[in-house]
Amino acid sequence: MAAGIAVHTLLEPAAAVSSTTAQALRHEAAIRKVAAAWIASQVSRTTIISCEPVMCGALESHGFPASDLLKLNPGSSPLGSTVIVATPAVRRQLGGRLSSVYAPALIARFSSGDQQVEVRAVAQHGAAAYRSALSADLRQRRESGAELLSSNRIAGSAAARSQLSAGQVDSRMLVTLAALAALHPIDIVAFGDGAPGVNFSASPLRSAELQPAPNGPQVANAAIMRSMLVFLRAQLPPFAVASAQSAQVVGGKTVLRLQFSAPSLPGLLGGSVPAGG
Repeated sequence: MAAGIAVHTLLEPAAAVSSTTAQALRHEAAIRKVAAAWIASQVSRTTIISCEPVMCGALESHGFPASDLLKLNPGSSPLGSTVIVATPAVRRQLGGRLSSVYAPALIARFSSGDQQVEVRAVAQHGAAAYRSALSADLRQRRESGAELLSSNRIAGSAAARSQLSAGQVDSRMLVTLAALAALHPIDIVAFGDGAPGVNFSASPLRSAELQPAPNGPQVANAAIMRSMLVFLRAQLPPFAVASAQSAQVVGGKTVLRLQFSAPSLPGLLGGSVPAGG
């Protein structure tokens, strides 16, 4: 009887450990699934992504082409990719080199602690060059935002104006807004697509909702929206939009909704080659 009690006592901690491990694995899988869904909706399907085999499988299950996934096995480098998905396994594999050498720019983060999944932009020309490009890009976004705000062909909500002046809007969006305003006066209803868990330095706002400005020419809004859609869909990389369509928002307003894919491209406003590309 005493022996039976001893065996039972010894088995309980093992069962508890097993239960804890299983719970941690389920939580890790759930985080991986959320990250994969975000990447599939926000990153272009032509972008080469580095990932460890399990994460690559999650991305494939969300429709990402296997041919655009670079599997990170022990000893391999992510430098052939544009984006790296840093799961716990990848962080263990790359250690400090992940941010200091390969991918200094965090563009999205899911969860926290040891189980978090990070989406990072790979710096093909080195971490120092990429950080320098990001700093210059933020300054140029602020300057370009101020120029747009000074235009009598661009109106915007208080929130949109604040985001423009703070440099929180993607450089591709800024160039596109200037081009659209040259065609028709526009009203910026809202910016969006802020990435989870990060600031706007490396991951600025990549989507916008627009309307023809009320002080614009007296042409039917629907005709102006169609004209802007035609213009947007004709643009070539790096200014090609990921999506552009008319949509109804709260209050019954019809807006033009456009979005660029992640990651953002530092250097477009300064005329230099993007440090991450």
